[in-house]
Amino acid sequence: MTEGTLGRFADLTASTRADFEVVQRWAFLDNSFIGPMPRPVKEAGMRHLAARAADETDVFGLLATVDRVRTKFAGLIGADPSEIGFLYTTSEAENVVTRALDLQPGDNIVTGDLAYPHTLVLGRHLEQTLGIELRIARHRGGRLALEDFLPLIDGRTRLVTVPWVSNINALRHPVRGLADAAHAVGALLLVDAVQIVGTERLDVVAEGIDLLCTGCYKWLMAGFGVAPFYVRKDLQERIVPDRQGWQTALRAREADGGLRYRSTAARFEYATPAFDTFPLVEAAIDYLEAVGLDRIHAHSRRWLGTARSELESAGFTIFTPPGNVAAALSFWVGAGDKEVDAAFRAAGIRIGFASGSRISETYGANVQSCRVRISPAHYNDGGDLERFLQVAARLPRYRPED
Repeated sequence: MTEGTLGRFADLTASTRADFEVVQRWAFLDNSFIGPMPRPVKEAGMRHLAARAADETDVFGLLATVDRVRTKFAGLIGADPSEIGFLYTTSEAENVVTRALDLQPGDNIVTGDLAYPHTLVLGRHLEQTLGIELRIARHRGGRLALEDFLPLIDGRTRLVTVPWVSNINALRHPVRGLADAAHAVGALLLVDAVQIVGTERLDVVAEGIDLLCTGCYKWLMAGFGVAPFYVRKDLQERIVPDRQGWQTALRAREADGGLRYRSTAARFEYATPAFDTFPLVEAAIDYLEAVGLDRIHAHSRRWLGTARSELESAGFTIFTPPGNVAAALSFWVGAGDKEVDAAFRAAGIRIGFASGSRISETYGANVQSCRVRISPAHYNDGGDLERFLQVAARLPRYRPED
C-alpha cells in the first residue's frame, strides 16, 4: 500500500487513537469479540468505584444513572425511552420473548445458520419441550438473502429471530424485508444487535423491528451484565416478563399500600441491576456520540474496503458477501486456527475467529483451515492495516466448497 492509502485513515484515528491503551501493545482487530475500553470509559468506572469505596452507596443515584442510560441508548437506535428495558444478556431476551408468545405444537420459529449459537440451542430445546419447529435458512458461501428465508415463513410462524450482523462472517441480515415478511403472517421479528450497536446510527422504527437486544462489551466498549432490550410500545402488553422481583413493581402511594406495576419496558428489570456497569455504559455512549457515529461508520467502510480489496488481490477467499455493510470481515486461510493466531500474535496483532463452537457445521476450525475475522474500530489506522496485510500475505490460501 502507498503512503497516501495509509493516510486515508488519519482523519479519525489522529483524534481517537490516544484514547485507547490497547494500541500500545496490539494492532487490535477483534472488537467483534470484546472491545477495549477507551480512557473516558475506564475513568468513569474508576470514579464510580472510588466513590463506592469512600462513602455509602447512593442507590437512588445509581437508579438515576440507569434511567439516563435508558434515554441515551434509545437515542442510539431511534427508539423512545419507554421502549427500553435492561436484561443481563442477549440470550435472556430470546428466552423472555419465546415464553411470552405462548407457543403451541405445530408453531414454528425461523432463523438462519449464521446466527449466534444460543438461538439454535434454545430453538432445539423448544422443539423437544413444546413441539414447535425450528426452521433454519442455510447460507451458501456466507450468503443469506431474503429469498432464503421467505419459503420458511408461513401462517404458523410466530417468531423470526436473526442477528442484525452475524458474529460469524459479519453478514448484515435483510432486517426490513424480514420484518415485512413476519408481519404479513402475524409473526414478530426479534433482532440480536450486539454486532452493530455502536458502529453506526440505527433506526428500529424505519427497519420495522419489533424486539431487539444487545450487549455493551463489544462495539459499545463498556462492560458486562447490561443488555438493553427494546420492546416496541404497542407490544408491551403482549411481551410480558417471565419473572418477578422488587424492580417489577413500584410501591404505590395509595392508602391501601398496593403495588403499581411498571407499564413500560422497564418492567423487565426485575432485580438489582448491574449498577457498577451502568456508569461505563453512559460514558461509552457519550464517547461514541462525541466521536460521531457517522464518522465511525465511514472509517470502518474505508478500512475494511481496503482490506478486502488487498486480500482478494492476494488470492484469499472472502467469507463475507461482497457489498456487505458491517464493521467486520471474514476470510478463509489454509491453516489451523492455532497456527494462524500464533502468526498474528507474534507480529503484535489480535484477530478473531468466531469458530470455537461445535453447535453446527457453520462453525468449527480444523488443522487444515480456518476463517479469520477482522473487526477494526475507529482507533485502527493505516499502520495497523499494513501490519495485518503483511502477516496475511504469508499465510496459505484456502478455497472451500460452497
